Amino acid sequence: MVYTRLLRGLAPAAAVALALIVASSASSAWGGKDPQHNTKLGPLPGSCRTVPAGKQCIDAGVYYLDKARSRVHLPPYALPADFASLTPPRQMFILVNLDRIAYGLPPYPGMTSALNRDAMTTGVRVADDPHPTNTTGLTEWWPGWAGAFYNVPMAYETWVWNDGLGSTNPRCTPTDHSRCWGHRHSVLWKFASGSRLAMGAAAGRDSSHHMMGYTYLFVGGNSSYGPVYTYTWKQAVEDGAGTNTYDYGLPPGAQCNVPVAIGLTVSNASRAIKKAHCSVGDVVQQHTDYVPGVVFQQHPAPGTWHSPGAKVRLAVSLGPT
Repeated sequence: MVYTRLLRGLAPAAAVALALIVASSASSAWGGKDPQHNTKLGPLPGSCRTVPAGKQCIDAGVYYLDKARSRVHLPPYALPADFASLTPPRQMFILVNLDRIAYGLPPYPGMTSALNRDAMTTGVRVADDPHPTNTTGLTEWWPGWAGAFYNVPMAYETWVWNDGLGSTNPRCTPTDHSRCWGHRHSVLWKFASGSRLAMGAAAGRDSSHHMMGYTYLFVGGNSSYGPVYTYTWKQAVEDGAGTNTYDYGLPPGAQCNVPVAIGLTVSNASRAIKKAHCSVGDVVQQHTDYVPGVVFQQHPAPGTWHSPGAKVRLAVSLGPT
C-alpha cells in the first residue's frame, strides 16, 4: 500500500510516497514506544535544492532528527564525523542501529550486498516496498520505501518520527490506529530469539518517474541463514557511531533565509530582513517608474540561505525623473 503527499513551504517541494510496512511473519513484537507527537521537517537550506546530499543539507536533516529525539528525552544521534560523506545505505544503517540500541534492541550486525541489491532492484527502481529475492533460511522481514526526500536523514525522520496520528499516513486515522507508526515499529522490531539478523538499504532514482527514493530491508533468519556482511556495525562503531558528538552546525532556523524585499518600503524590508536573521546592506536609490520609496531590486535573491547576519543589498525607487 502506497500513499503520496506534498511537502509545502521550505520543505522538499516534491511528491512524497511512503510505503506501509509488510512482514512475512509477525511472530514477535516491537521495542520502545511511540512518541506523543510527530516531529516534522522545518525550514531547509536552499542548498538542499542544488546539493541535496551535500553536508549542509545532510546536517539540516540531522538537526531535525536530534530535535525529534530531544522530545522523547533521548540524546542526539552520535554519528561518525564523516557521516555526511558516507553512502546513503551506510547512513541509514547507522541511524537504524542507533535507534535500536537506544531502545534496548540488538543492532543489525551488518549489511549484505544481496539485501542491498534487493533493496535497489525490487524497491528503489520500481518505487515500492522491496523484498528479498532469496528467502532461504529467512523467517521474517520488514521492508520500507520513501520517495522524493532530499536525503536519507530526511526520509528516515519521516519514517521514525513523523508517522503517527496527524501525519500524512493515510492508514493512521482517528478511528483506526492500527497502522500508526508502522515504519517506526519495523525499525524497532523484536525478532524471534536466536534470529540471525541482516539489513539492506538503497538510494537512487526509480525507472519510471526518475524520482529519488530510499528503501530498507530488515531480515531475520534461522540457523540455516548465513549472511555475508559487506559493511558491519563494528566498522561503523570504529568510525565513531555511538560515541562521536556530531556537529551539525547552526540550526536551519538560525541561518539567514533571505526574504522577499521587493515591493516593500525600506522600513518594512528592513524589519523582514532582520527577522530572517540577515542584515541590511547598502541601500541605493535610483529613478525608476516604480512607486517612490519602494524596493525594486535586492541581492541576494529571496529564498537563498546564507550565514547569520549576511547583508542584503537594496535598490529603492526615487520615482520617475
